[in-house]
Amino acid sequence: HELERRTVRRGPFFNGKVWLFEQAQGIGLGLNVFVNVRMVVVKLASGGLWIYNPIAPTGECLQLLRELGAPVEAIVLGTTLYEHKIFFPSFARSFPQASLYAVPSQWAFPLDLPPFMLGFPLRTQWLRRDSDLWPGEFELELCVGGQLGANYRYVEATFFHCESRSLIVTDIVA
Repeated sequence: HELERRTVRRGPFFNGKVWLFEQAQGIGLGLNVFVNVRMVVVKLASGGLWIYNPIAPTGECLQLLRELGAPVEAIVLGTTLYEHKIFFPSFARSFPQASLYAVPSQWAFPLDLPPFMLGFPLRTQWLRRDSDLWPGEFELELCVGGQLGANYRYVEATFFHCESRSLIVTDIVA
């Protein structure tokens, strides 16, 4: 099974409350090029886990999450970029009890299909600039870029994790 062959690395980042998961992702097309994608996991005050930009939900990845000893409470897709959103639907199916959040303006190429046709669960809630979903734990800034082509607009949700004083981003660098 293809998803089972991906190696996942998990490292602690902050005081047993923030972890970084990293996984190699191939570009394909016979190019033999791989990039690392990263998922951030934060233990919320409620005791549940907050997932930012889920990676492939392989058996290894799910086991490493289970070892944290807390239920997945929220899954956040923080960008419109393909390499980060590709596993959002399958990760969401692995945690049907979790709340789902994504940045708006999701797109597809060459045919711009609506998110539900890309596998996004109907329970997905769209982040807005005024979203205050985890008061006292995170501050959210929704960064919206200009229109690129007919259907594409870059959008990224950046989060400031108050307790660790960490800025959580996908690809934006200020």
